[in-house]
Amino acid sequence: MSESSTAHGGPPRGPAVSLEDLLFDYPGGDIILRSFDLYDFRVLKMYIFHASPVLGERVLAADHAKSGSPIIFTETATASLPVVQLPDSGAVLFSLLTYVFPVQPILPSIVEKTMELLSAAQKYKMDAVLTHIRNHIAQQHPPFIREENSLYIYSLAQKYGLRQELLKAARCTLRLPTLTIEDLGEKLELMPGAYLHELWKYHQRVRANLTSGFKDFLSRLQHHGIFSASCLANPTDSGAPSWLDIYISSIGGCPSLFDLSTFHMKLALHVQVQPPSKSRRGSGGCRACAAIPSKIVLAFWASLSTVYNESVTEVRGSNLIELG
Repeated sequence: MSESSTAHGGPPRGPAVSLEDLLFDYPGGDIILRSFDLYDFRVLKMYIFHASPVLGERVLAADHAKSGSPIIFTETATASLPVVQLPDSGAVLFSLLTYVFPVQPILPSIVEKTMELLSAAQKYKMDAVLTHIRNHIAQQHPPFIREENSLYIYSLAQKYGLRQELLKAARCTLRLPTLTIEDLGEKLELMPGAYLHELWKYHQRVRANLTSGFKDFLSRLQHHGIFSASCLANPTDSGAPSWLDIYISSIGGCPSLFDLSTFHMKLALHVQVQPPSKSRRGSGGCRACAAIPSKIVLAFWASLSTVYNESVTEVRGSNLIELG
């Protein structure tokens, strides 16, 4: 085993591993797992049995040398061990084993290899290992799934059948300004058209849910007490100042507008430049809204965030995104 994989614990992401470092020779190993690119990993059967019922069956088959099983026997200077041939690459199998054995877990340094790792753990029904890997990924800084790679990870999640990552990536794509062919441009090369169509349908459902949720929120806005009756903005049917009604309503059509900095910008513009009203001439700042305490503004944003999160989660929970 390489030196980097012998320490316990370690940082969230291990060092990048070159193909020359793919050594996993566990002390007392009694079976060999072989990758499709012919890297051998000598491991203990009992760990494999405990981690994966799927691999456990293949190890048992190797032990009993059943006909038709993918078994090869290798002669070495020290032992003759059964070999189980696996369809995974050496890099992915190495990382997977670091989550099975009591060594430092190492995530691949490449996004697609990390998705392959998750797929392998899912394929071999390694539930505890899969949870361990996902918890490890959740510690990454910057986050593993973020706006700039959300489309790529969404496409990979479709490819590898990873529903949890699919939904996280799909939600992250809501931060993109638009999802049209013209705006996506070269990003369309990242995924087949069927995947993009599923994502588009997801966005449509989220927008409809947000529009409904925010409409109800606006009807109850007076109960939040954030805007004084002396606010000079012309109120809408909801009783909210027109600028706020327009901002909240626009999120349904473009979820990327749901952003605290954007909200503060809209509020600042309202405070600084107030349209004329029938009761006065000229224009000026809204002193009433300028005097709202920051804790009240943050409490209002928290309420708005609850509506946003619940509306998006309802779509996620309905399992309306289909895996390819």
